[in-house]
Amino acid sequence: MTGALAVVGRILAFGITVPVWVFLAAGLWLHFDKSSAVRQAVDRAVTELVAGAELAAARAEAAAQEKLRVAAEARAAEVSAANARFQERLAEAAREQENLSDEIQELLARPVSADCTVDDDLLGRMPNR
Repeated sequence: MTGALAVVGRILAFGITVPVWVFLAAGLWLHFDKSSAVRQAVDRAVTELVAGAELAAARAEAAAQEKLRVAAEARAAEVSAANARFQERLAEAAREQENLSDEIQELLARPVSADCTVDDDLLGRMPNR
């Protein structure tokens, strides 16, 4: 028996930088410490801290997404207003084009005389007399 204890003693005393018995003691302490009230309180506090941090992160993400949604809605409203203004201007341009087309048709319907003289009709149609 003393031979076996001597071997165990040499194994426990063997160490490169830290003796093996330090690792064994730390492992045993961790194993038996899991059931202690202090350890459970620490674990519970860590869990609550992590849950609180996750909740805060989720709230910050929700707030950022809300800001993005509001910005997207504002941009959509601006685009809608710009489209409405464009449609108004397009309709106005189409009316103006129709009026000018009618005016051109009127001018073409009354050609200038063949001898290139200015009569009262042509004089009345000239905008800068």
